[in-house]
Amino acid sequence: MEDKDDILFTPEGATMAEASRAAFLVDACAYFSALSEAIRNAERSILIAGWDIDSRIKLDPVNSDEKLYELLNKCVEERPDLHIHVLIWDYPLAYSLDREPMQQLNFPLKTHENIHYQADSALPLGSSHHQKIVVIDDKIAFVGGIDLTAGRWDRPGHPPFEEHRVKPDGSHYLPYHDIQMLIEGEPVARIGDIVRKRWEWATDEELSPPQKTEGTPWPASVDPDMENENVVTAMTLPAFRGRQARREVESLYLHQIARAKKTIYIENQYFTSTSIRDALIERLQSHDCPEILIILPQMTTGLLEQLVMEPLQSEVLDTLAEQDKHNKLAVYCPFGDEDSCIAIKVHSKIMIIDDEFITVGSANLNDRSMGLDSECNLAFGSKEITNTLAHFRHRLMAHHIGIPMDQVTDMEPEKGMLGTVEELSRPTGRLVIEPKTRNENPLPVDPELIREFDTSHPGEYDTIMDDYSSSENSERSYLSFMGFGAILAGFIILALLWRFTPLSEYATPDALLHWAEQVQKMPMSPVLAILCFVVGGFILFPVTLLIVLTASIFSPVMAFFISLAGCLASALSVYYVGELLGHKQIKRLAGSKVKEISERLGKHGLASIVVTRVVPVAPYSVINLVAGASHIKLSTFLLGTVLGMGPGIVAMTLFGAQLINTLRNPGPGTLAILIGIVLLVVVAGTLVRRRLKRMRDDSDSTEESQS
Repeated sequence: MEDKDDILFTPEGATMAEASRAAFLVDACAYFSALSEAIRNAERSILIAGWDIDSRIKLDPVNSDEKLYELLNKCVEERPDLHIHVLIWDYPLAYSLDREPMQQLNFPLKTHENIHYQADSALPLGSSHHQKIVVIDDKIAFVGGIDLTAGRWDRPGHPPFEEHRVKPDGSHYLPYHDIQMLIEGEPVARIGDIVRKRWEWATDEELSPPQKTEGTPWPASVDPDMENENVVTAMTLPAFRGRQARREVESLYLHQIARAKKTIYIENQYFTSTSIRDALIERLQSHDCPEILIILPQMTTGLLEQLVMEPLQSEVLDTLAEQDKHNKLAVYCPFGDEDSCIAIKVHSKIMIIDDEFITVGSANLNDRSMGLDSECNLAFGSKEITNTLAHFRHRLMAHHIGIPMDQVTDMEPEKGMLGTVEELSRPTGRLVIEPKTRNENPLPVDPELIREFDTSHPGEYDTIMDDYSSSENSERSYLSFMGFGAILAGFIILALLWRFTPLSEYATPDALLHWAEQVQKMPMSPVLAILCFVVGGFILFPVTLLIVLTASIFSPVMAFFISLAGCLASALSVYYVGELLGHKQIKRLAGSKVKEISERLGKHGLASIVVTRVVPVAPYSVINLVAGASHIKLSTFLLGTVLGMGPGIVAMTLFGAQLINTLRNPGPGTLAILIGIVLLVVVAGTLVRRRLKRMRDDSDSTEESQS
């Protein structure tokens, strides 16, 4: 006979302790309200770890205009012994448009000296810190899927139009569903240790646990759902700088899926995980398969997610549907209106098994969360909480269908979980079966090509970079960036010569602008520009210079598409030459270095093509030639070129447009912008060099620890 410890499996490396109280907080309205109250109760310590934070958000937008940073400042001013540590993922520049502007500079400037902010980059290339944790006085902890950032707050009803669902910049966002847990007791100190250890990794500063306090910061407005129950704290951490990889969350999911007897209820932002897919396939093929209900969002946000996550998710869901011979699986997407037009952004990460086990946390059902990103999940399991979990599952089902919970509770004994959802959701239009909700992908992408972008092993990224970050290649990359900056500086020098020397009498800005306009008016000028890229590819003319010249002739939008088409046409032409000549002939012409580049390209496929476009380890045309000779799959080659070259083309197009603006309106302001761009490129070159060196050192230390 199973006891509660058998149900609550503890993966190797995870910890189990008894929580005196625990509560489910559904949606950020409930979480932010409870957190605000708990922060005001804090006496010694608040630890915040997140994927993102925005100090400008309002925790109670309905009743107060107080911003998060104002609340934190107020608390530390009233209690001088209180210290707050904020640890946020040191995200790539590509995310900056969706984040609080200049956060690393502004956050420390507008907060009290007892509030300590740190951007955390202590992780492998391609990883992110994805944990969402708040620990107060080591007495209570909030753990789940909700970051303290913009675009998260929403009410449980998810009305289609909510006046308070507004970001700090004034823009409105779609309905948002998520879940956080609040716990009290022994496990909290362990969760605090997780954040303190991460702080030490990021800063080399060791934080001590706070001094014990008499009271409890547990918010009085929150009633516990469970008391005196064991809880497992499970993590995902990638191997890095000598520390071992931890895949406790994945182990937890796989064990519980395998032991499920009646029902598996899942809510998640994504479902692309190959290991979880395979575990569900095994259950679908078994004679005692439980009912499986999965709630996913109808859409992803952002072009990259649409290009990568949606094709992978569609492939996983199609595979599961093919294996569902006994109609035991249903996947639904929730909407905020009866016409199924306004999709709800499902961001929760939970799984309930047989109403006797639940896990809530930050881990998505993708391969990244199983091994590459840092994650933290809590898990409860015992026969004693069956009624509690059944009540919570029914509450969530009714929540998504848009009906009172008792309708679900009354119907399920007769219809089962899937039959209940099917019958009750039909009249409301709020919960729609997938794939009726599936989006058309913006580009026809083969899932096998992009699987590398949802990898669970940091080594797949670090090995690529290690291959390209030898001392020789690291120096070449640095020099390439410096050369890149020199090209831009050359343009500025020419502009200065035209402005302040006799050269201006012959090559005036008006004359150059007139020349650019004449070229633009030529018949088939975009086609001629693309042909210039092709010719340039065969004579090793710098592709960066061609992009800038294109931007100086055409409008920014047209210049971007012409440059992208030109880069692809040039790459394709030289690729086919390489394929025609073959590997041996290319090696005979170009030397043994070709073999080294070829092996790297063939070893890592798409990710390697992207890396060689971002990190210029060899001339553009050389990479194209070797790729063709190495028989890299054409679709892989082209997709990698688009993903790797796209950001650089945007940057150079903007530079070219600014160059024309400087010629039209010469002055300190326009010239300063150009000089600023050059400085940014030079600084980027220096940072890339340091990053490559650090990655090589980290890779070496990781290999030594695992050998």
